[in-house]
Amino acid sequence: MSINLHYRDISNQTTESKLTFSVNSEYAYTSVRHNTTNTSLDSISGGIGNLVHASSMGYRAYLQGLTGYYNQIEFPDLNELQSAGEIVSIESATLYLYPLAHSYNEVSQLPEELRLYITDENNVLEDYVYGSDGVTVQTGNLTIDEMYGRETYYSFDMTQFIRNNFGTWGNKRQKLLMSLEEGEMATTFNQVVFTNAPDKDRQCRLDIRIKIYNEQ
Repeated sequence: MSINLHYRDISNQTTESKLTFSVNSEYAYTSVRHNTTNTSLDSISGGIGNLVHASSMGYRAYLQGLTGYYNQIEFPDLNELQSAGEIVSIESATLYLYPLAHSYNEVSQLPEELRLYITDENNVLEDYVYGSDGVTVQTGNLTIDEMYGRETYYSFDMTQFIRNNFGTWGNKRQKLLMSLEEGEMATTFNQVVFTNAPDKDRQCRLDIRIKIYNEQ
């Protein structure tokens, strides 16, 4: 695709000329405008430091491409497991993320892949969350309950991340940032709404298996 400007160069004689404006495939600009007035998203403002806790949004977390909505995940009570015994070790940890019921359908389907990034206390990206082999980037392992929809969820193996952060405090404690796959985040409006309402049967949770050692 190009824009062709036809013109006449008049000097000693008239010359028909053409100026072609070709598409620059290396640079592009996309402006996305959205209005969240009178919605639960109205309290969110731009900027990586302007996070809003899910509890103030009806225990929901919104993730969407192009509009810049992503999720930050922390485990502030992790070290309370240390009181379970004299020595406590993490055997396994799995994060389950449940989409809000009826927030998706055959037209607005759930994204097939999600990404979890490890960040420091200043939200600076440090790495992906990898699988048990330490090489493969995890994508959420989407499980769909075709019959009832109750057991539709994403899951991540968080064993290594939890082991690395168990017993840490302050600026030593890492966080997680979740977004769509990079291509989807930059080019689509694909979305998912997670729920963590305490009164619901299916809610986002971290399942941890521990081993306890005591002298007696």
